[in-house]
Amino acid sequence: MVVTDGRQQALNVYQAIRRYVDDKGLANCRPLVAFSGSLTDEESGHELTESKINGFPEGRLPERFAYTKADDTDAAARNQEEYRILVVADKYQTGFDQPLLCAMYVDKPLTGVAAVQTLSRLNRTHLLKSQDDVRIVDFVNAAEDIQASFKPWYEITLTEQPDANLLYSKQ
Repeated sequence: MVVTDGRQQALNVYQAIRRYVDDKGLANCRPLVAFSGSLTDEESGHELTESKINGFPEGRLPERFAYTKADDTDAAARNQEEYRILVVADKYQTGFDQPLLCAMYVDKPLTGVAAVQTLSRLNRTHLLKSQDDVRIVDFVNAAEDIQASFKPWYEITLTEQPDANLLYSKQ
């Protein structure tokens, strides 16, 4: 899940991921975008909605994103598209339950209960997932601010100081 600071940013990130996936010919990791209402794309001037971009009704997004071939005994016969990346703008940060969700990229300020609810989307169990699989890459918030947000609900919140060069080293 990629958490953005607005609808236009969600669209821009979605389009960038989509181009990358298409350019690299990656299979079974297409992105979806989620936002409320409509927006006029700054680049094209077209009015867009979540369903127009994703190609199916807005209400079907949770079901489509939740589908994983690992859980489907008839996956080969069904040949259903598997979506592994969800770009959101103020949507699905609360009350969204996708047990295999294991990574979150945050590019938006989070505080208080919104921080707790957003980051807690990763706190689901699944047979194919362990808590060691969970990763959050936060480009905006300081670890101390996130700890302060969790403090009213948890006695201890563990945060590790990230290695600033981790992404470059991995590349």
